[in-house]
Amino acid sequence: MNIKDTAFNYDKFGHKYSGHRQTDPRIAEYVYRELAEFKTILNVGAGSGSYEPDDKYVTAVESSVVMRAQRMANGKVPAINAKADHLPFDDHAFDVSMAMVTIYH
Repeated sequence: MNIKDTAFNYDKFGHKYSGHRQTDPRIAEYVYRELAEFKTILNVGAGSGSYEPDDKYVTAVESSVVMRAQRMANGKVPAINAKADHLPFDDHAFDVSMAMVTIYH
């Protein structure tokens, strides 16, 4: 088998993503506890915004136009169109970074 592109195409298949993948309250509790002491958060591969604390300054990075639109529909902050391998920020611009359900992509 020859797999040419192993990345999931969210722009083509992700239109109902936020309706299928819901925030798990048990995971959210853990994430929020770990982020509690930080004020500025960079969420890389932010998707539709699951697990982003509402009481923090979050900057989201998401390369999919479809996922960025779902963020807006879910009342999340707009995401910057960028990819993890080329982030448009200075070093030390955030207190902490997060990436949820992104490694397999």
